[in-house]
Amino acid sequence: MAFTTIFSCNKSIESKVNDPIAEKEFHFNANNLSISYSGKVINDSLNFTISIKDISSNKSIEESFVAGTDRTTLGKSIADQITAKQAILKNKFDLAEIKKLVTTMDDMVNFVTRNMKIEELKSLSTQGLFMSNSLIKSVHRRIVSSAFSASTAGNPIVGTTAQSDSNNTATSNSVYEGFNRELSSYTLEEDLVVNVAYLKNYINSNTAYAQEKGFLFVRDILNTYSQTSVTVYKLEEDIINYTANNPNKFEGTVSSRGFAWPIGSSHGCCGNYSGPCMFWHPVCHLHDALCSNCSPRWFCLSGCIPD
Repeated sequence: MAFTTIFSCNKSIESKVNDPIAEKEFHFNANNLSISYSGKVINDSLNFTISIKDISSNKSIEESFVAGTDRTTLGKSIADQITAKQAILKNKFDLAEIKKLVTTMDDMVNFVTRNMKIEELKSLSTQGLFMSNSLIKSVHRRIVSSAFSASTAGNPIVGTTAQSDSNNTATSNSVYEGFNRELSSYTLEEDLVVNVAYLKNYINSNTAYAQEKGFLFVRDILNTYSQTSVTVYKLEEDIINYTANNPNKFEGTVSSRGFAWPIGSSHGCCGNYSGPCMFWHPVCHLHDALCSNCSPRWFCLSGCIPD
């Protein structure tokens, strides 16, 4: 298995000319796949292209993205483009091919970012690689869902509820809130999968977490699941419904100054500071659990404080 990586610095005289991470280029070869990525930020616009060639089948794709760098719209703009491309690319690969591509893309991300400094990792020219990875994972979800549908067709018992959940997460692409808050690299909630038993045990065995009110109601929700794993997309949806239907679980009410609970240092608050929480989000509960050791660093990014 061979690995090659090329980093290129911006030599343009346009905006960001003094920024050595405004333009990135990565090349990776493994598993009979040749993958090339190039991304740059010019005039407040992120532009990146992912090119993939399967040497064994001679199949190839090249997809380009363009989006404004404004954080309030960037994540969703990319997600919308992923949705449009996902519908087309699902017919490009079979199940075995897309599984190999998912594995190889993950290997590429881990390889090219392993020695990056945090600011280089957080740069949008690098984040385009994570966005490209999300495209591939979204296509994988769509193909897996189609295969599952075919295997359960005509059976009125197998896969009714699971199939409904699978259809929802197969076609939707929701930006993980951690990216919007600059707490993590770009990823989609449908691609973050939670091990139900592990998370329940994690809450119950950690004294500090077991006393956190937020984690207590996360455990209440986990106890309603019969499946062994759920996506963050599904869990977030259930947490939002739970908080709406159980206002007594909170101390105080929602206001422009945030909740009386949680406070700024509580798990579930998107930040770490004194006083009331200014932005509470259910996904931040999961981020705090996932990043308890600030690992993996490409996901947790800077600002993470180990528990």
